[in-house]
Amino acid sequence: MRPSLATRVILALTVLIMFAVGLVSLTAFYTHQRMESRVIDSLLKTEADRLVSRIASVSPTWDVPFVRQFGPHLYAWGESDRVRAPDMPDFLRTLPNGMHYIDGEHSTLHIKIVDARDGRFYVMYDAVETEALTREFGLSLLLIALFFILASYATAWKLAQWVVQPLQEVTDLLARWAPGRPRKQDARSDERGRLTEAFNRMQDRIERTIADQKEFAANFQHEVRTPLSIIRSDAELLRRLPLDSSARQHRLDRIIRCVDELNDALTSTYSLSQSDDGQRETISLQTIIHDALSSLSEEAARQGLALHIEVDPACHATVNPHALLTVVRNIVRNAIRHAAPATLSIRALQGGLSFTDDGPGIPTAELPHIFDRYFSQRRKDAPAQSSFGDSGIGLAIAKQTCALQGWQLEAHSPIRDQRGTAFTLTFDTASPRAHQPAAADTGSAAIT
Repeated sequence: MRPSLATRVILALTVLIMFAVGLVSLTAFYTHQRMESRVIDSLLKTEADRLVSRIASVSPTWDVPFVRQFGPHLYAWGESDRVRAPDMPDFLRTLPNGMHYIDGEHSTLHIKIVDARDGRFYVMYDAVETEALTREFGLSLLLIALFFILASYATAWKLAQWVVQPLQEVTDLLARWAPGRPRKQDARSDERGRLTEAFNRMQDRIERTIADQKEFAANFQHEVRTPLSIIRSDAELLRRLPLDSSARQHRLDRIIRCVDELNDALTSTYSLSQSDDGQRETISLQTIIHDALSSLSEEAARQGLALHIEVDPACHATVNPHALLTVVRNIVRNAIRHAAPATLSIRALQGGLSFTDDGPGIPTAELPHIFDRYFSQRRKDAPAQSSFGDSGIGLAIAKQTCALQGWQLEAHSPIRDQRGTAFTLTFDTASPRAHQPAAADTGSAAIT
């Protein structure tokens, strides 16, 4: 798991302050140690010069050795080759004149040796107490450094929250706004990873939306072109038919139906284009099904398709009505073209609708392709071509509309005895589900 941006800021600031505090503490300790050593050396030099000057004024030779202890840790000896100072460490006689530092068992010995009279003078300081004070000073510095490091961690945590909070808010907002969920293998907890993943999802959504819009525009073009072609051909034929001809009346009726279809298609397209899922309303499913079938019932009767609506008037759903009209019309049109003569039953389900016919069904090999554009396999025994044409894009438009709304549209065939087709429309779970009263009258209506 990669560390979050806040964790990185905390670690960076803490390590930086730790380095700075540690460097200052080490410098202070080293400086204190050096100053302490210089103070002791200055003390030894001053004391040696004072004592040698005083001894030289008394006699030019050592007649008796000089042995003194100035305090608990400062010692002085004076001797020559013929007069030896008692109790003086033997290793001092082996040292040349000057300043010397000898590491003892518990401390460092500072030794100053100079010529005096006809021999030499030794001054020695045992720095056991000063080194103990130095260690206490170092321990105090360590505790102070630890305190500031802990304080820096707390400060860095607060600062990181303040600095990263705007980015976290943007990331959370974009993650909620971006459609879909991250893939499990791409899911990350750090801000950069979440932001990148959300941007990728938005990019995918935009690319899919562009592709969907192109396909929707192409489908709409073909949806409009078919009624226009019928209108044009019927209008040309009308000029040649007698005024009182029944065929003339049939052509006029079909022109009116095509004009209504164009109006419905334009209204639905305008509504769907206003947003990703259009304006949702809480509507009666029975009412909208009747509206969808109002322009199709005559053609359904002509082709031998009986329509049965088994939806209770109290059954409501919050959906885009224009999108639902488009889907219902195209499913019914498909039944008119490919299932008639048969019976089409429309029922309310928990969260959707079902469209079941008892027609010849769809071959298993063709079932995976029925939602493809321009796919059309008309039966040889089907009745005469309907006035809707056979463009092969009706189910493609229905599927595309469901995809834009977040709905599910599935087809199953055969239903029983190698006959029948069922289309199941399930509304998205984000909207209130359709509710069919359990004990109410089914409100069944038949349109023949």
